[in-house]
Amino acid sequence: MTQRARRIGVALIALAVVAAAWEPSAAAATQRPFGPVRKLGRGLANVALGVLEVPFRIGVVYEDHGVGAAAFWGSLAGIQAAVARIVVGAVEVVTFPLPLPRVGYGPIVEPEFLLNPKEPVETTGSV
Repeated sequence: MTQRARRIGVALIALAVVAAAWEPSAAAATQRPFGPVRKLGRGLANVALGVLEVPFRIGVVYEDHGVGAAAFWGSLAGIQAAVARIVVGAVEVVTFPLPLPRVGYGPIVEPEFLLNPKEPVETTGSV
């Protein structure tokens, strides 16, 4: 293991310890369901899984409009949504200890997690 890899590993562990210590208490969690640790996890998930927006959007457009629209508009909508989700995820990772204006620690994009079966994935524009 190189010296640089070891430093990165130590920094990530230190970041996780700080994030865990920053999580609100159980009483505060009932009043404010989102905290910095959830924001960090959501950001990492969005950066890692954001590319899955492309096949999801193709599938949504296919169900609504058919094969032709899915091939063109679904792909474009998926690429746009993937880029947006990855950028938002990166912003959430970088700013996880700080609440953002208007949303606080809440999600910037909906659904909060792409692979959440409770929340439907919808197209955001007219197709």
